[in-house]
Amino acid sequence: MSSPNPTSMSPTAAHRELVDHKWYRYRVCAPDPDEPSLAAGSIEQDGKTVRVPLSAWSAPDLDGGEPQDVRIARENMAIEACLGCRVMVACNRYANTVDADGHVTEPQGVLGGERGLDRHKRLIARRHQVVAAAPDARFQTEQKQAVLRALAVHSDPLEVAAAAGLDERTANWQRSHLVRLLGLPRDASRGDLLAAAAGRGLLDGVSVVEDGKDVPAIVPPGRPAVAPKPAKVKRRRAASRARSIPRPRSISTVSSTTARRVRPVQLSLWEIPSPDNIVSLESASRLEAAA
Repeated sequence: MSSPNPTSMSPTAAHRELVDHKWYRYRVCAPDPDEPSLAAGSIEQDGKTVRVPLSAWSAPDLDGGEPQDVRIARENMAIEACLGCRVMVACNRYANTVDADGHVTEPQGVLGGERGLDRHKRLIARRHQVVAAAPDARFQTEQKQAVLRALAVHSDPLEVAAAAGLDERTANWQRSHLVRLLGLPRDASRGDLLAAAAGRGLLDGVSVVEDGKDVPAIVPPGRPAVAPKPAKVKRRRAASRARSIPRPRSISTVSSTTARRVRPVQLSLWEIPSPDNIVSLESASRLEAAA
């Protein structure tokens, strides 16, 4: 069954619209006053009128769940009954609303002729729905043009930002914006983005480098915001060079080493200087006085 288009109504407003419907009291899933275990509505099977139990619209609370064939038969019976209900559209609209947490308001049971699993699949499809591409005028900004030209040549985020003359955060934001404006999914690659841009005539006269076509068009989170500063690298290298230069020995170390190398030498008698060459350190008068 094809349900109505999803609504932007809040769950409260959609539920109020449902219960205020003039035929809400006569809905087919309302309990029969005479037999509360059966629904007020009925279906035709093999030319016979079959009463539908109220349990057909919701799964029973059983350990291990119900068998698949039993579940399918139960749900088909409820869906067939819904097709003849006058409040089916309003019921389906309410069941497909989304709560504050982003979940389907009614994730279980058959409502508005639709299974809970079908409503969940419909919500996922809406989340991944690709919007129509934007007009060319939206791309004619200085930053977007610069990012497109840089992305045509480079694949590394830092190189793209540098070539575009932007910081990395701004360049990455513009890449994400370009993907959305071109009507591409978020998992599109760099090659997909460039191909879509070239098809729109946004890369006329720009040579595209084919390397890195599989690189994501949107930079994944977790990359550093800026490149490491080269000054720190230079300081580390200077420190390593300083550690590699041998430290000079102290003077005391040199003196002690030299002293250990000096050995006493026995002088020969012929090497003793003659008395004429001996210079006295004291005067003769002082020596006589001392005697």
